[in-house]
Amino acid sequence: MTEEPKQDAPIPTPSYLEQVRAEREAMQKITEDNKKILEQMQQIKAEQILSGETDAGHKQEVKREETPAEYIKRLMEGKI
Repeated sequence: MTEEPKQDAPIPTPSYLEQVRAEREAMQKITEDNKKILEQMQQIKAEQILSGETDAGHKQEVKREETPAEYIKRLMEGKI
């Protein structure tokens, strides 16, 4: 009595074209999401420019250390 080995039902696997379509759809969704994010970033940047919150044209003040003589002068003038 020799028994034939049982063959399991084949596992359905997506065809190559189905895989490509799924990948393309995923890439399209990612591209659309990136476009939305880019538009939002452009809107935020435009609002910053119009409201004057950007660093363009601003010069950072140069801090210099006060000498002891300048400190005493300021102290004597009552500015402290």
